[in-house]
Amino acid sequence: MKPEFVALGDVYRFDWPDLNISIELDRLAEERGQGLSCEIVVQSERPPRPGLLTRQRFNLSAGQTRKTLAKMLEDRAPELDWAGMLEQVCFLALDRWRTGDPLVDLRQVSLADRPRWLLQPYVEMGGPTDLFADGGTGKSVMALAIAASVASGQAVVGTHRPFQSGAVLYLDWETDRYVHRERLAAIVKGAGLSFDDMAPIYYRQEVASLPEAAAYLRRQIVEREVVMVIVDSLGPARGDDPESAGATIRVFNAARSLAVPTLFVDHVTKAEGTKKKPFGSVYAYNLSRLVWGMVKAQSEGEAVVNMALSCHKSNNGLLLPRHGYSIDFQGEGEALESICFRECDPTMLPGFGEFLSRKDQIAGVLKANHGAPMTPDDIALALEVDGIELGANAVRAALNRYSGHPFVKAGQGWSLIFSS
Repeated sequence: MKPEFVALGDVYRFDWPDLNISIELDRLAEERGQGLSCEIVVQSERPPRPGLLTRQRFNLSAGQTRKTLAKMLEDRAPELDWAGMLEQVCFLALDRWRTGDPLVDLRQVSLADRPRWLLQPYVEMGGPTDLFADGGTGKSVMALAIAASVASGQAVVGTHRPFQSGAVLYLDWETDRYVHRERLAAIVKGAGLSFDDMAPIYYRQEVASLPEAAAYLRRQIVEREVVMVIVDSLGPARGDDPESAGATIRVFNAARSLAVPTLFVDHVTKAEGTKKKPFGSVYAYNLSRLVWGMVKAQSEGEAVVNMALSCHKSNNGLLLPRHGYSIDFQGEGEALESICFRECDPTMLPGFGEFLSRKDQIAGVLKANHGAPMTPDDIALALEVDGIELGANAVRAALNRYSGHPFVKAGQGWSLIFSS
């Protein structure tokens, strides 16, 4: 008797309703020289002893393995044709794995079927985002604010509402539910919202790697109608050496199998200034569709944190504009009560000069001069006061390179075309 077969990502379920038997395969993996293996779970609802019959690693490509498992199952339920049932399972699973999804004629794909953005400019519908920063920069708070935007349908960060609002799944390898609950409540209060205005933000403290947890998570995403997943953070989610290309590819494949947009919170390399990139294998950068770097400036004892975000990669268009936030943390003692995001121009914020492009460094000086023209020597001196040693010749070269956009010659000096 042919089983009923359902595939959800790489979880394959086979049911024989008349026999009260189900077999589920998950954690499928191709092993070098060994073919396709999986974890197999065989369940029985047959009297007099219903329940689990076996759960083990299983090689779908090995005939001897099927014989061994069939013999073990016959000892548990001898009235069934286990050899025939396992043969069907292996044939259908291998065929599905090798066939994959059906071919699609790209000429027939309607662009109206799916927009580019879930939440512009941070999360696209079509692939993962990597948000990287040094430890203590506030990237988890930023990720939670993005989650609050999606869950509420409001622009908690930025100026854009999400295209689709709904439940968010927050997977955490670094802290606990209490820290994130306090932060989320403060973000919601700072945005003038309440939890009643939002879809759920589901939280799970993780230990196993994302590839190991993916089969369970796929079920939860479907059942709870989750529209976005946040992985905090990418390093431990790999479950292996962050420099490993294999571990990084596996974690991105696992994220792809979740079938919803994913935001990875990530750490940084040891490089300085604008040369920093996501920590670990280069595949973290290569496989992300969007890559945002984040830096902060905060004086000791101040409640306001200035944060600048720079787009390092955008697969589906031009690099997105650099922007910033002043984030106001308010509370009594150690208790956090509200977090309020206010978007601002990072070229006008103190402490970010070394992280800006040369063009933005010069633009920041000209903006601070309120539209009055400045010579290259004046600009170089102003940058030196801010701790940026650029030199008049380098300033002059940048001004000439970007002459007309955004710089314009004004007598003996230079100004901005759109000065404020």
